[in-house]
Amino acid sequence: CLQFNEINGVQKSGLLRSGGCITLALQTEGVRARPMKSPRVLLVEDNRLLRWCVCSELHRGGCAVVAPETVDEVLRLDPAQPVNVLVTDCRLADGHNGFEVLARVRERYPEICAILISAEADPQLAARARDAGFDVVIEKPCRVAEIVGAVRALMSGTSAEMPS
Repeated sequence: CLQFNEINGVQKSGLLRSGGCITLALQTEGVRARPMKSPRVLLVEDNRLLRWCVCSELHRGGCAVVAPETVDEVLRLDPAQPVNVLVTDCRLADGHNGFEVLARVRERYPEICAILISAEADPQLAARARDAGFDVVIEKPCRVAEIVGAVRALMSGTSAEMPS
């Protein structure tokens, strides 16, 4: 396991699971967040470090973020609380996956925009994701800014769609 203690001068603590790999490229000094509507983002990511980084950058970008630690917590969320964008990892803990999460979340929020993050090198993944209803697929390793940019694009109505 890899212990992390400090990210961009902010004290944090946690563990990455053995076998996990993450590449972070956070450049925040001198960067101004672009204004955007205040979407409510549901972030489903089982890697604590990546979840914290994405949450932090989405907050900096003006988003309200709900980031449950488990899929079971996702399923217990209050359906009366609006959610505009789902950002989910493809492979999740306890045998869950992003396709299952989207199907369950769409039962409550049929119009939700959806972003799938995947470390799989499967060339058919984008087609399967599009068929399942994902608007964007982002391949790991990726910059956190790519995820934030995809949320911005979906909320502004600009092109963030997957290639055909």
